[in-house]
Amino acid sequence: MTQTALRTAPETLIERARSLVPALRERAARTQADRRLPAETAADFRRLELARVLQPAVFGGVQSDYRMLSRIIRTLAQGCGSSAWVYAVFGEHNWVISQFPEAAQRAAWGSDPLAVASSSIAPVGTAERVAGGHRLRGRWGYWSGCDHAQWALIGGSMALFVWWPNPLTFLLAVMAIGGRQLGLAILMHDAAHGLLFANRRLNDWVGTWL
Repeated sequence: MTQTALRTAPETLIERARSLVPALRERAARTQADRRLPAETAADFRRLELARVLQPAVFGGVQSDYRMLSRIIRTLAQGCGSSAWVYAVFGEHNWVISQFPEAAQRAAWGSDPLAVASSSIAPVGTAERVAGGHRLRGRWGYWSGCDHAQWALIGGSMALFVWWPNPLTFLLAVMAIGGRQLGLAILMHDAAHGLLFANRRLNDWVGTWL
């Protein structure tokens, strides 16, 4: 039997998410008061493998689509909107990782297929190309899900600032990269909700490639 044949059915994830609603509702007040996802909720997400909805099948993921992700988010939100938000971060970032080269995907999931990521993609730091990769400099603030994520995706300004480092080129890099990231995020959001194009097939195709 192949690994693909062993994949969890997408509808099973909905049932698992529904089973969590009472517990999420019970923890909702504490989640709000602590302003972070409770450790037991993060453990539940991992135990039920909910974040694997968009993860590639080759790593044991469900490899479904954004409509299924949205359904799981809406289901979890019936118990706690804040917890559903963090789940959305984990679920969506699995798709982001799936767009990386295969070597990066294996680095993320090779030893822990249930690993999740969160991110701070605003380019508040700098990335300098060095032998063997890049050297990051900067200070990134708190971001949703970072307490329980095994990986972090962080953004840094490059290009013009690397060639000519000064406050002006740093500001230009932040504006250029940040503006394009925001625009792309808006398009991805609209596509996920079927709002980008009236034609559903076109909407889904464009959303898949954004």
